[in-house]
Amino acid sequence: MEPHKFTEMGIFDLDNLPTPLHGGVKITMAKYPEYFDKYRRNNPQS
Repeated sequence: MEPHKFTEMGIFDLDNLPTPLHGGVKITMAKYPEYFDKYRRNNPQS
């Protein structure tokens, strides 16, 4: 890791992500919504 490049680190709910997000995260979440849906808090299957 490169600690000098981080200002903050945390764990967030998928429905309450911080901004700005890295562009790759946005693209991945849009392309594979069925994967990420199973990790949402309001998912009845979790």
